[in-house]
Amino acid sequence: MNTFFEFTYRNQQYISFSPSRDDDVLAYRYVPGDIQKLLLKVNGDFAHFRQLLIDSAAEQHLPATTAHERLLLPPLMPPQRSNAVVSGFGLTNKKKVQSTGGTPNPVPSWFYKGPGHVLKTDGQTLNIEHGTTAICEEAEIVLVYLIDTQGDPRYIGFTVGNDITDIGAIKATPSAFAYAKLKECSVSERLFLSPPPWVLTGTCNVYRNEQQVFSSAFETGIDQLHYKQEQLIDTLFRSPALRQPGLVHYIYIGADRNSYDHGHTLTDGDTVSLHFRELNLGLTNPLALQGS
Repeated sequence: MNTFFEFTYRNQQYISFSPSRDDDVLAYRYVPGDIQKLLLKVNGDFAHFRQLLIDSAAEQHLPATTAHERLLLPPLMPPQRSNAVVSGFGLTNKKKVQSTGGTPNPVPSWFYKGPGHVLKTDGQTLNIEHGTTAICEEAEIVLVYLIDTQGDPRYIGFTVGNDITDIGAIKATPSAFAYAKLKECSVSERLFLSPPPWVLTGTCNVYRNEQQVFSSAFETGIDQLHYKQEQLIDTLFRSPALRQPGLVHYIYIGADRNSYDHGHTLTDGDTVSLHFRELNLGLTNPLALQGS
């Protein structure tokens, strides 16, 4: 599968094409920002990208005993996190659109989550500020785009993520939608250089004091969207402000039902664990709710 992940190890950044992140890995040290340039150069040719990367860096074998020293990074995070835009689209899943019983919005609802500082990876704690009403997890596909030197958005690949939302605030006041999305969120460290999955299924488990307190299945993917992918992207990138060269976009494209929809309430100290079946990929994050 055309995939890689990035991490820091002893104050240096590395990329690896190894299938497992926790076992022995072959890794290549790189200068932050170089990977983005190479990916734009190869225009989606994964084999070419991999060869260029291997040719430009010395191969280093890191044994499994070093796994605890490796800090996972969001894929393609720019050296300056302010050059990353984390956003998404709400009410895009067919099930959610149908559940409203009304006329679907002709234009998809876009939301901003923040710069790259809000994006965490697997195992990291998601900190939720004081004043939230009731938060929920949302298992989603996340599209990754780079803005090239001409100001054109270039699709690079996809990963998966957990979009934390103050769903309680939205239910109480629909106009609070944009504010309710301004929360830390997470993505897998793995980037897949291929089109996003047509269908992706999985499970969400919530643990409290090391005991499972909630479990449900979810389904996501391009086939689950009420809108076409092209419509989402074309609508978003009409804005020149979002097409500044060098920006990296992480775009959450919509979720199935979440734990709140099933009547479950997340609390401080809970751990949300998502498993994306077809990718055999997990994403786990503890929650820290300030003021709880």
